[in-house]
Amino acid sequence: FPVTLESRIEYLTLAVGNAKSHPISAGGKHETAIAFLTDLEEKLEVAQVQLEILNALAAAQNPRPETPQAMALLRTRLFTMTELYQEFADPFDMPLMKLVCLHVSEHRDDAIVRPIWNRIFQEILDGVPENATPQAIADEIIKQVVPLGQRFHPSESAFPLRHIATLLVRFSLSNQDALPFGWAPRVLVQCGVPFPEVWDVLHEMYESHVSRFSIVFAYR
Repeated sequence: FPVTLESRIEYLTLAVGNAKSHPISAGGKHETAIAFLTDLEEKLEVAQVQLEILNALAAAQNPRPETPQAMALLRTRLFTMTELYQEFADPFDMPLMKLVCLHVSEHRDDAIVRPIWNRIFQEILDGVPENATPQAIADEIIKQVVPLGQRFHPSESAFPLRHIATLLVRFSLSNQDALPFGWAPRVLVQCGVPFPEVWDVLHEMYESHVSRFSIVFAYR
């Protein structure tokens, strides 16, 4: 009989719990038991990402014609993280799910993650009314970026600190007459970045002569 994705996750959760509670014998199988538990935990984590992608597709405001088929496919079996990214998150253009896949897989590639963050910032700018004040736009940036920072930091795979700091500083400098001094570093702190890290990345940007005249950024 068909097994739902939720049931698969429940079974994996129970398996992980049982593996953790089962005493490891002294018969030289310690490494095998640890490897088995690690494999179960990784499968559970990937399955949870799969469920999150399924829920995101279900909640899409403007679903594509192929969305129902993709959702049905996600319910049929467990996919690998690579499959989830290449067959669902990327084709359906889901920035958050792309970050989740990169975060869980710990795959670090600036050529992939930076355009995703460029897209996130561009969508924020495109989503506010044309007559929105800089403060209103700043509030929207905080509303959308801070939860991502709290979820993904310190993962450079999904939260490239230097690049995100550059985007924040660029916006801050472009609206410095309307925003309070220190707006960008305060956003990073709200994201969960420790003060020393915020200082280090901003100092590095200063030493690299990143200013309102030299920050180079192109939305893609």
